[in-house]
Amino acid sequence: MKKSILFTALTTCFLAGGILSLNAQTPKNVSEKFICSEQYGIVFGNFDSDVPNGRGIQYLPDGSKYYGDFVDGKYSGHGQLHSSSGEIIFGEFKNGKAEGLDTLIYANGMVFIGTMREGKATRKGLKFASAASADVVVPAFPEVKLNGKQKKFLKSIKNTAVSLNDRPASYKGGDIHKFFQDYMSPRLKWPKKKEYSSGLVEYEFTVNADGSIGSVLIKKDGGDFSKSVKDVLEKAPKWDPAVSDGKFVPQVIRHSIDFYQEW
Repeated sequence: MKKSILFTALTTCFLAGGILSLNAQTPKNVSEKFICSEQYGIVFGNFDSDVPNGRGIQYLPDGSKYYGDFVDGKYSGHGQLHSSSGEIIFGEFKNGKAEGLDTLIYANGMVFIGTMREGKATRKGLKFASAASADVVVPAFPEVKLNGKQKKFLKSIKNTAVSLNDRPASYKGGDIHKFFQDYMSPRLKWPKKKEYSSGLVEYEFTVNADGSIGSVLIKKDGGDFSKSVKDVLEKAPKWDPAVSDGKFVPQVIRHSIDFYQEW
């Protein structure tokens, strides 16, 4: 007899420096001036009143980076965004999000080519198993070598800086699936008195604005299985919180776990 724990996704719902001169190897169409701030991280390029405008390169404290056009501090025009989660988007942006004809390379290597709206792929496009099968070449990112002070600055604002681009909460660069595989699955215990039984637990928890886990609620009670789930969640490490309109915000995540036995 084999005991198994099946993870099933249900839904995810949202609740909600000055400019200095630098001797850096920036592209010819990007100014060597830069700004350091909690709001923007480090940006090389052109500015209006310390707000990025025009072509620029941005480095964020979570490891994400962007090269392309800015309008009033937001990604607007053509560019490429390399997310800390491993996703890469290049093409058209508007108001800080991918908008228009874009290529999206997922962290698992799959590729979407087509129309994106509000930073998400639509049904107007094609999906491929890999960049090779899609005949896609990822454009080279024009890296700027950051000096020690700049690296130290990014590290110092890692827990306070936010991107202007909305993003969901994440766990070590991944989503709830990574959280389940890396953290929950190894710690879930099969209740002793349920040795020959099974159970489905539907639950939700909140990733608070500071990344901590709170408000663990069992939506469908699976008896002792529910206690096992709740115990693991209440001891969970912090996530990277969700961002909305340039602010850290709470996010409620709902999922289910199916405990069952194979005979």
